[in-house]
Amino acid sequence: MGMGINLGNTFDAPDGEGTWNPQMAQPGFFDDFKAAGFTHVRLPVTWGKHMQTTPPYAVDRRFLDRIAEVVSWANQRGMVVVLNAHHEEWFKKDPSAQLPRLEALWRQLALRFKSTPESLLVFEVINESDPKFINAVQTTEMNNRILRVIRESNPNRCVILGAVGDNADRLLNELQVPKDPYVIATYHCYDPWFFVCGEPRNKDDATWGTDAQKVDYLRTMDRIKTWSDRNKTPVYLGEWGTSVKCDAKSRLEYYRFVPAQAAQRGFSNAIWDDGGDMLIYDRAARRWNVDVLKAVFAKPGNHLQGP
Repeated sequence: MGMGINLGNTFDAPDGEGTWNPQMAQPGFFDDFKAAGFTHVRLPVTWGKHMQTTPPYAVDRRFLDRIAEVVSWANQRGMVVVLNAHHEEWFKKDPSAQLPRLEALWRQLALRFKSTPESLLVFEVINESDPKFINAVQTTEMNNRILRVIRESNPNRCVILGAVGDNADRLLNELQVPKDPYVIATYHCYDPWFFVCGEPRNKDDATWGTDAQKVDYLRTMDRIKTWSDRNKTPVYLGEWGTSVKCDAKSRLEYYRFVPAQAAQRGFSNAIWDDGGDMLIYDRAARRWNVDVLKAVFAKPGNHLQGP
């Protein structure tokens, strides 16, 4: 999938498109994404308020048509889409009871998109489950059951699975990978958090980019690379990025460093862009933060290349 960008705070808004970010999705966004050099778009979608709460758990047809329209805009431009279930609090807070509803959701999505080329659409089962309500055993059951549902109609489509939450350590220690050649593992990384969120606790959090900070960042990435090789499972860094409040010079170095290191380890990745606090693309003006964009697509230099 290569280098991607999230269309965040759009369809993942639980109350629908336009409630978090006022800019409705439009075809021109995908022209801009492609022209910038991105090869895929992660499309976070929250389905809960757009489907029935009792059997047969039907998804609202108009909403599903809208999602299919947006997927087609990307596909028409040769871009891969990662389609997920995002802020599904109804499931995350009661996973055992709500698993049949999640199965029904994915059965409908799998059937709706079964004719979409496998090279242009990837399914992601759930975004960041809640460790207060789900454990590794339940996660394995969920992953296996949803994968079986998808395989009923999409035997060869790539499916992204995660461990509990978005935690890299849980991926390394808990994720049970099914025996399926089309499974991808995912994690998210917003490290170091107090720098990335733009709310430093002290002067050490205020800037980023020293060799020591980079070595610290790569400890996790290198462990995941070892896990990926051992389990023969590709890895997707589905979210990463920094706040617009961050020190500008440090922010550019972060956007230069992370994708270069991910690519060197064979990880596809997607920047989190929410059109607000973590903006790199102004959707209203259809204008990029050019300096960030140049950093993202800069050729790797002599900066801690890793193994």
